[in-house]
Amino acid sequence: MEIDVDLLVITEPNRIEAARHVWTTDTAGDVAVRSYSNRIGWQLHHRGEGILAIILPNFVLVAGYVSPNIGIAEYELYIDEIQRVILQSPKRAVVMGDFNCKATIAGSSYTNRRGQIFTEMMMATDMICLNDDSYTFEARGHRSVLDLKLVDNSWDPSLYQWRVLRSETGSDHFAT
Repeated sequence: MEIDVDLLVITEPNRIEAARHVWTTDTAGDVAVRSYSNRIGWQLHHRGEGILAIILPNFVLVAGYVSPNIGIAEYELYIDEIQRVILQSPKRAVVMGDFNCKATIAGSSYTNRRGQIFTEMMMATDMICLNDDSYTFEARGHRSVLDLKLVDNSWDPSLYQWRVLRSETGSDHFAT
């Protein structure tokens, strides 16, 4: 509330606060969206486990969170659902979230199996990654790029600013 914001999207929200303040969440409560103004209208497009998609005036926002503790087969099913949501969206998509993968295309120093799966989904949906090599997660001296932002390839990436906000929120992930 310290800045003028229309819409806030959070992964791994405090579930008690999300329920108390009337956030819209995915079915697992891992992704939450809340509108802070009437300047933009939105409607729910898709609600799945770890996936929330909303229709905004110019695009569909697909927000996601996937646990680092699930196996590869379950991760593939999750990314397949993200891909279906993107391809079935009535407008171009913007994808953002904590996808717990490492991919050089997003600024990681290497690509793991999850990163390969995520990168294949990006190519299949004609999305580009806005991430640079700025880390979005830090814990116990370890830094990673886990929180990713994608836009439709037909959009000019120079129109979008990507920056990681280093804040004192108490989270091991940084706001973007």
